[in-house]
Amino acid sequence: MFMDDGSRTERSISIATNCFERENLVEFCDFLYNKFGLKFNIMKSNAIYLECAYFKKFVSLIFPYLLDSMYYKIGLLKI
Repeated sequence: MFMDDGSRTERSISIATNCFERENLVEFCDFLYNKFGLKFNIMKSNAIYLECAYFKKFVSLIFPYLLDSMYYKIGLLKI
């Protein structure tokens, strides 16, 4: 989801989940917290964003799966 609909702002990320129902997003955010310890919040637009304190943990979890062409999404340049 992050490689497709995700974006980075400063030291946090958001994922465009706008087309999902709020009830489903609550379940999804609970799952992400219980499974990975990542605290996502739901914005009024139904996009979800990760609290800054969890950014490094998020990157460490996704980095092994991140395509080189997507490094810019976490603030890295392709070398």
